[in-house]
Amino acid sequence: MDLVAETYAAAFAVRDQFRGQDDADAVAWLYGIARHQLSRFYRRGKVERRALERLAVERRPLTDPEYERIEELAGIAELRAAAAEALERLSPDHREVVRLRVIEEQSYGDVARQLGISEQAARARLSRALRELASSPLRVSGGDPLSEATGA
Repeated sequence: MDLVAETYAAAFAVRDQFRGQDDADAVAWLYGIARHQLSRFYRRGKVERRALERLAVERRPLTDPEYERIEELAGIAELRAAAAEALERLSPDHREVVRLRVIEEQSYGDVARQLGISEQAARARLSRALRELASSPLRVSGGDPLSEATGA
């Protein structure tokens, strides 16, 4: 399945439902559609994996060069750099709460204890940090965010 093609096909089919006002709204709308397409892909894949297990078909593991090629094709290095740059732009408090809760996957209680704040304050701080990250789209190629998301 080509996720990009599936996303654009789905977006085109429901284009009359788009209510955004600008490029950022369009990017967010497309990301939402892509997330749903990816979710459908994983659900379908689960059925296929179960069938392969029942048939005792084993998939060979990928080699390191194959993993590296997948990462290269997916632009993982560029995405990592863009994500690191976006995190670096956050205030130290916001960066720390994102690190603890999102990257290290600690509970809100643990995050609050480590930061010396209430759990509610930790939730609010993370919410603000994530909104701040969402409001500045990651730029992988340095171009327009919409054209990067749409490939235009």
